[in-house]
Amino acid sequence: MNLVVEKKDYQKDGSRFHSSERAVELPLGQRFYNEFKDDELIEVGSVLENLNLLNHPVVDLGPSKSFNHIKQDALGINYTNKSVLSMSTIEHVGDFELRGNFNHIYDSIKLLQKIHSQSSRYLITYPVGYSLFQPTHYNPLDLFLAKKSSDYNMAFYIKKRGTLCAGGGKYTEPEWKLSTECDPKYFKFNYGCPFKGATILVVIYNNI
Repeated sequence: MNLVVEKKDYQKDGSRFHSSERAVELPLGQRFYNEFKDDELIEVGSVLENLNLLNHPVVDLGPSKSFNHIKQDALGINYTNKSVLSMSTIEHVGDFELRGNFNHIYDSIKLLQKIHSQSSRYLITYPVGYSLFQPTHYNPLDLFLAKKSSDYNMAFYIKKRGTLCAGGGKYTEPEWKLSTECDPKYFKFNYGCPFKGATILVVIYNNI
């Protein structure tokens, strides 16, 4: 599957997507859906509903418009022989239990490992630096992938231009650059700074 999203491909159906990492994620998600919708596709996190794609199974503890909504913990799902798509969701895994404690702080890593070991293929995206406890704690998923980068296929979308979090947040048309080189410094960026939303979007994939 082609991972290159050019400026002309950015999701523009609503400015709330165009200025965020969704601009890149939704075109990638659409491609994955188009290529693997007939290969036991399952989505973790209800994001494709933004493209009105509602017929495939969607695992999400929150609300979903999907006609096949599985309201269960993603860690309890069997992903064997599945084509798994997950966009800006894995960094939230554990949030429902995390409120004020660290009992489930590593759930995002456990889910990644499970999908990696069980599924036929997957495409997972998430923004670097997101943490329920930010800015006092790094996301454990960032630290894990920085150390285990050779164990996973990864690409990185780097926001080179966009709306800054400072200076009143005047809208600036975003520009993303794709890098296939894994630089450990990518995992040290904060979410929401210097740009609104993600500065680095990680794309983790297998067998696509």
